[in-house]
Amino acid sequence: MPTLTQYFSPDWVVEQNRCNNYSKLDCNQFNGLIENKENSLIDAITTSLKPITSEDIEYLEPKSIASLIIDFILTLKEKNLLPCIVFSDSRYLCERMATTVAKYFENLEAQLRETKYKNQIETLRKHVKIIEKIQNKVKSNKLSKSRKRNQDLEMLEEEINNQTTLSRHEQQLLYGILDESTLANRNGCDRQLVDAMLKRTSKENPRLVGYMRRGVAYHHAESNNKGRMAVEALFRNRYVQVVFSTATLGTYVNQQNV
Repeated sequence: MPTLTQYFSPDWVVEQNRCNNYSKLDCNQFNGLIENKENSLIDAITTSLKPITSEDIEYLEPKSIASLIIDFILTLKEKNLLPCIVFSDSRYLCERMATTVAKYFENLEAQLRETKYKNQIETLRKHVKIIEKIQNKVKSNKLSKSRKRNQDLEMLEEEINNQTTLSRHEQQLLYGILDESTLANRNGCDRQLVDAMLKRTSKENPRLVGYMRRGVAYHHAESNNKGRMAVEALFRNRYVQVVFSTATLGTYVNQQNV
């Protein structure tokens, strides 16, 4: 019979049925000792067992729900187990957990901008300012020069515009959300649908839209209809990777699978 460590170590989450199966193995082994009348071994086991008191139990250090949910979601991400739905009976808890995860990635992004990408961002900003100054100068000169001269200036302006075209990563550094600071599946989604749903929902629920841009959302009966529809569509589209929901989303998923 395997030891507890041997039996449970491959699993990062211990499920109830695994515990039940191990209990059955233990019970069967002990019944075998009784049937074979191995009394000396049974006595040795009984003697080795000491009464357990509260002083003998070492409890794990308590962790806040915010810390637990962050660790849980990051573990799912690391093990490539997203997307997922986290169910709760509490509407308040659904929103609180979504807020916790979104804030974690917002803080992570702020930290990355001040450390890992700080020099790169400063260089990009200086480069963009220089190009803008040149563009403004070219535009002002076009107003006072001849037609042929304007053609030359237009060619120069086009060349400058080509030089100022930013890569996707550079655009994120200056204006967007960094890849490291979102769970959203931005490459494997219908971008047109995502943009449309986010725009449609932003006026009535900008907070939820901000969360969804981080790949996180909440879903419950008190959410407005546009918000719920956006969450459902973007989760089905795999843009949103984590949804904290009451039974409302479970009902929707079951209906889609019928």
